Amino acid sequence: MGNRLRGEVEVVTSDGAITFRFTTNALCALEEDMNMGVAEIGALLSDTARFRIATARKFVRAAMVHRRPDATEDDAGALMDDVGVVEAINAAASAFQLAFPQGDENQPGAGGEAGARPLAEAGGTG
Repeated sequence: MGNRLRGEVEVVTSDGAITFRFTTNALCALEEDMNMGVAEIGALLSDTARFRIATARKFVRAAMVHRRPDATEDDAGALMDDVGVVEAINAAASAFQLAFPQGDENQPGAGGEAGARPLAEAGGTG
């Protein structure tokens, strides 16, 4: 089971379980990969008009690297196929929100405009 106080969210797969967590290094790599800051990434993921599966796959991959440092985007796509696209994205979004302390309106996941809210709640892919 993931330790939510450490920003961990457990995802149960057909092969067992993986813990999603957005470490500092994972967040930096995601920013570089997407060429945008975390607030922009959070806003992008909760904007259903601009939502792309390719973006979600990058996001899920970043959540995976804490436990699987060599995870590829193909691995993330396979995980999404295994557990369900919406479930994988929502678990990654939960880990993303937990990576930032609550109470700072300028941080993603703090309930401000930049926060990443799970896509199923936002009317996304599910």
